[in-house]
Amino acid sequence: MEITMMVLSELVIPTLAAVLLALVPFAVRRTFAYFEKRFGIELDEKREYQLQEVLEGGILYAEQLAYKKAKAQEEKLSSDSKLSAAVDWAISEIKRRELDELGRERLVELIETKLRKLSAEEPEKLGGAVSQAEKE
Repeated sequence: MEITMMVLSELVIPTLAAVLLALVPFAVRRTFAYFEKRFGIELDEKREYQLQEVLEGGILYAEQLAYKKAKAQEEKLSSDSKLSAAVDWAISEIKRRELDELGRERLVELIETKLRKLSAEEPEKLGGAVSQAEKE
């Protein structure tokens, strides 16, 4: 009986504890994934990333549209028209991705802010939209 207790206390219990502790991170991730799927809970970081993708996509869409119209020698798009095209694209993309809907005015603010940020920090992204449109 003493040998059994010694084996349990020195080998089996520590080994079992180590295995269970190794499974904790996996179990936590699975639990979060379950609740996210089951109840539609979306982590703020993921939602913010998706929203930023939508804003950039709307801006790039409007820039490509303006470039294509200029290349086809159609009427040049005004800034308001490009902003409207970006907002319309963003609204449809938000619905497609099933994100929380934002009002049109809020989207205008967010797109204008993102556009200022891109112009200041990453002007090549806006130039990239034109380059991509040239290829098409």
